[in-house]
Amino acid sequence: MGNFFTSSQILNKEVKKLSLNAAFKLVFGEALEPLGFKLVKSRYPYFVRIINGEILHIITIKTEQASYPEDKAFTILGGIATVYRPKIDFSVSISNNYNWLRADIGIFYLSTLDNDVYFISDEERMIHHSLARFNYFSKVPKSLPSVMSEALEGAKKYMLPQLDSINSLEKCIAYFEKKMLIDKNCFDSKHNYDSYDYDEGFLYLITDNAELKESWRQIVEHEKDVSDEVFKKINERYQFFINPILKEEVMAELNKRKSRNISTLKTLGIID
Repeated sequence: MGNFFTSSQILNKEVKKLSLNAAFKLVFGEALEPLGFKLVKSRYPYFVRIINGEILHIITIKTEQASYPEDKAFTILGGIATVYRPKIDFSVSISNNYNWLRADIGIFYLSTLDNDVYFISDEERMIHHSLARFNYFSKVPKSLPSVMSEALEGAKKYMLPQLDSINSLEKCIAYFEKKMLIDKNCFDSKHNYDSYDYDEGFLYLITDNAELKESWRQIVEHEKDVSDEVFKKINERYQFFINPILKEEVMAELNKRKSRNISTLKTLGIID
């Protein structure tokens, strides 16, 4: 990690004041690197691990507004990406990736509960709040590493197990659907190749998604009543599943994306 002290050492002796990013890299790096995560070669602190050569697990940190009496705060964010999206960019700040990389530990905690978020208990709500944002005293040297260690424990308990479980493109689709981060509208006559950078909609095509395919088949074969406008749109999209020429064109584009993104990941030190 390029730092003389381990996280346990900085909790038990006086050391020079750490920046937020340095504390994150130190404390989380010790835990994440043995699990296959690598620190991206960037000015911004992203830990990334690649699964099956196509799925990315990402953990990073973002500053937040502190709650009194502490004067500083941060949140730990985790997310998923695949090499089939139009662009992967870890050379930009976390704020610039926040539109898709926005699930904090508190959100991962909520997803482990049986109840809907609107019906959780007061205790569960308190736990969620404690995991969503971590406050510390910037002028107390041991405050930041201590709180960072608390954040790591939360990530290990609630975030990492869920990231670990997402090890196939089918599970990526389920994750993106749950987070509302996948768009079925990418299936159109223009192929939507210039869509937003984090579009993962073509995963439905790569996996030949049975649920979506069947839903559209029922509409195209008039087993479900829809308006003429909806029928026209769905029929156009359905062709991507059944027309080999269309599918071949899209797969060629997705292979280009994969090649481009893998090249980027190699530059960033994520892939050897």
